[in-house]
Amino acid sequence: MNGKDSNVEQLEKRIAAAEQEARQWERRYKDATVSRALKDAAITQGAFNADQVITLLRGMTTLVEITDKATDKPTGQFEAVVEFPETDPKTGRPTTVRKTPEEAVKRMKELPEAYGNLFASSASQKSAVPKKSTTGSARKQQGLIDVRTLTPAQYRELRNTNPERLGLRPAYR
Repeated sequence: MNGKDSNVEQLEKRIAAAEQEARQWERRYKDATVSRALKDAAITQGAFNADQVITLLRGMTTLVEITDKATDKPTGQFEAVVEFPETDPKTGRPTTVRKTPEEAVKRMKELPEAYGNLFASSASQKSAVPKKSTTGSARKQQGLIDVRTLTPAQYRELRNTNPERLGLRPAYR
């Protein structure tokens, strides 16, 4: 009987270890699937850094099993769903809406006051920094010379005689 109890204990330990490993792999699968869905959505919508979007939305995102619309039975496939915070337009109260990652990231892009710094198009619209560089046409308008067109000798001569034309401060003499 002692040998039988030992076998049962070993079997119970093996079952517990297998269950723990299964839970670990399930968690890894869910994390990877959610991260991939959020990253794809962030890249598609033009986020500067997809990892920032993932960090913001990961806690709101779960995997939901897809059901067949005709039979209303589970298909065995999963999709990421974001419980996105919104404001009810009728009541003005906060609520959550289920969205795909693509829809959630698109909505974030539509809210520049909250998430505008995450997207290239939102940031460029609100940027206080002028888009034109100090080379090229902007330099010509200011009477500046494009240093890329000068030889080293020409540059040295201009730097000594007329540094303002290069966009430099005049030398104090």
